[in-house]
Amino acid sequence: MNYRDRFSRLNVFHSKCKRTRFEYKFFSKSRSFRGIFNSSIFKHVNFKGSIMTSCTFSKSTLYGVEFLGSNLKQTSFKGVNFERVIFVGVNLTDCNFRGAKFKDTIFVNTNIKKAKYLDANIPGIRIINKYPTLNISDSLYKAINETRKNPRILNYKVLHLGLNKLNNLNLYLLLEKFNEDDLIRGLYYAADNVRVNIYTLSCLEDFLLKYKHKYVML
Repeated sequence: MNYRDRFSRLNVFHSKCKRTRFEYKFFSKSRSFRGIFNSSIFKHVNFKGSIMTSCTFSKSTLYGVEFLGSNLKQTSFKGVNFERVIFVGVNLTDCNFRGAKFKDTIFVNTNIKKAKYLDANIPGIRIINKYPTLNISDSLYKAINETRKNPRILNYKVLHLGLNKLNNLNLYLLLEKFNEDDLIRGLYYAADNVRVNIYTLSCLEDFLLKYKHKYVML
């Protein structure tokens, strides 16, 4: 097992992080206070349930990152480039987004008014105030449940939040990018062929897009 495999939480206190690049990480329940992550790159990283307060990510790049139920109070995101980032139920009290740039960044059930230099009119930002509800067809439901057999998909709750509870937000966003027939075929293909951990929605989307030519005509 290499260092990357063992590095499962990002815990930094009152100091500068020695690393500046993080890719394909599940940093669930990380704990950092006044950690400095300036000019760093975070790609396909899941910060579910993390508490990272009074930290600074100034001039960093966040791509395909998810903050789910995270506490980011008083954290600085000055000059950060956000792309395909999802905030769900996040505490943004006194977070500073001055000079940040956004592309395909979504805030769900998150009060952005508590943050500084952040509002719904900024280009690249999308606000979803209510967690979406879906009427899933039987065919799609079967395809979603087929992915349960693959722990690299199931373990990180990208499609399932519990035994009988689906991740409606991610399914809602997937159905915006893929028509239902293609998504059904793609999920069956993913169930049999995913060989890497699917930490975030962006990981799954990238897999489905990369191999679409193999399953779209099945």
